[in-house]
Amino acid sequence: GHGAICLCGTERKLVMAEIFGRATGINGGRGGSMHINDLEFRNMGFNGIQGSTVVTALGTAFASVYNHTDDVTALFMGDGTLGEGTCHESMNMAATWKLPIIYCLLNNQYAISTHYTESHPQKQLATWADGYEVPNEVVDGNDIEAVIEAVERAAMRARNGEGPTLLEFMTYRWQGHFSGDPAAYRPDGELEAWQEKCPLRRCRTLLKETHSCSEQELQAIEERAEAEIREAVQFALESPWPDPKSALEHVYASYTVEDWK
Repeated sequence: GHGAICLCGTERKLVMAEIFGRATGINGGRGGSMHINDLEFRNMGFNGIQGSTVVTALGTAFASVYNHTDDVTALFMGDGTLGEGTCHESMNMAATWKLPIIYCLLNNQYAISTHYTESHPQKQLATWADGYEVPNEVVDGNDIEAVIEAVERAAMRARNGEGPTLLEFMTYRWQGHFSGDPAAYRPDGELEAWQEKCPLRRCRTLLKETHSCSEQELQAIEERAEAEIREAVQFALESPWPDPKSALEHVYASYTVEDWK
């Protein structure tokens, strides 16, 4: 998710340039939308193989234990990914070794066009972790405060040496899986019902009613965010494409590729 990447600290315009495949992107345009990573801000990136990051996360989590640090690995996955066998292998090892991992399961109801209840026997996917004696929790993924509090509890467990936690964040995908997907598989009224639970709208209400934020303050925040997005898009559009001559850079380690010409 691009939002999680930005929250890690990577400069927004560098993320946008990477999504556009431009040379100024955080990965020089090589990662694109799906494979953005930024080691400076401890974002290990994603992988094109479905479910692969549940395995690679074991490495960073084990490093935390081995180096005696308080670092916790947060792993983002979807309800569709849970059907991969690697999820079972990963959680079994994480539970056995009590690795500091937070499995952030974003249940947005659909794996492409298949509703999660059609591919999993559990009514709540969080209970899937019971087989590995891994604590789990179902969280309202559209409630920002609830999400923060759940992650804090899981991080505390991890840092206390109690091992992994699986958090199932219930949310919804408003659009289709891709730009050409009309999402006709959704029943009438489902989208509208979830739109009433919009996390941004709920957060706005919370800030006004509980934290004494004025409408003017919230409007100013929204305008700054819009300006930042426009600036990032403009930066990406004006950035150059990667030089074709650099295509073989970062492909081989300590190896010179001969010029075929």
